[in-house]
Amino acid sequence: MTARDVYERSLALLGELDSDGDVQPDVAAFEKSAPELLSTLLVMTDSVDALMKGETRDPYGHLPQRVKSLDDELYVHPRLAAAALPLGLCFFLISEEDTRRGGTFYKLFEDELAEIRSAYKKGKRKKTVRVV
Repeated sequence: MTARDVYERSLALLGELDSDGDVQPDVAAFEKSAPELLSTLLVMTDSVDALMKGETRDPYGHLPQRVKSLDDELYVHPRLAAAALPLGLCFFLISEEDTRRGGTFYKLFEDELAEIRSAYKKGKRKKTVRVV
């Protein structure tokens, strides 16, 4: 999935696409800031991405992907790119002009990350002490 795919999902969630599915002209500032905002989101979700992929990453030596343009391919788990990143991007894009709506998107973003963590959390083995 590309950064543009995530960006367009976010615009759809925000209602910034016209009836033909084209981007409305008043979102030029959104498009300009989207790569840096996505880079920030990739840093915020890096530990969840590692959990989903079953990887252990060096916290000091690993740097998450940096998005330079909306045409960049994102190297994160598909579920993260399809659900959490668009919600987080919605929060960043809308929070300044509508804090209530931005808060709603942030809550959805956090809920999605919590659900992903829960789904990919490894179970614990317990020793059987006594069998009757």
